[in-house]
Amino acid sequence: MKKASYTTSARTQLLTLLQQNAERTVTAAELAAAVDANKTTVYRNLDRLAEEGVVMCYGDRTYQYVGEQPDCHGHLHLKCAVCGRVYHLDCGFMDEIRRHIAGAHHFALQCEGSVLYGRCENCQ
Repeated sequence: MKKASYTTSARTQLLTLLQQNAERTVTAAELAAAVDANKTTVYRNLDRLAEEGVVMCYGDRTYQYVGEQPDCHGHLHLKCAVCGRVYHLDCGFMDEIRRHIAGAHHFALQCEGSVLYGRCENCQ
């Protein structure tokens, strides 16, 4: 049974900061430094928001607000290793990649939290 969420000051502050930085990922340390809460509270809230699908947690334990993009879990992401900006690879090419991997390699691709790293055009 999923635990019911309730709104706290820390949760509200975290959501606001995540929404303001929705184009890039942020670390829990960045968020903890900007809100009136300790790191444990920040991590607990981030884990809960990730369970709810409001934020995406990537493999490097960075977080991004995706509340308004419910299909965000179904595609890969491109992340600039310099500025942290995240691009959603949600074009038709993803369907081609999925078909190729399924047909040629007999492997079902799970994209949630998957990131390809590189440099965006502004940071090259």
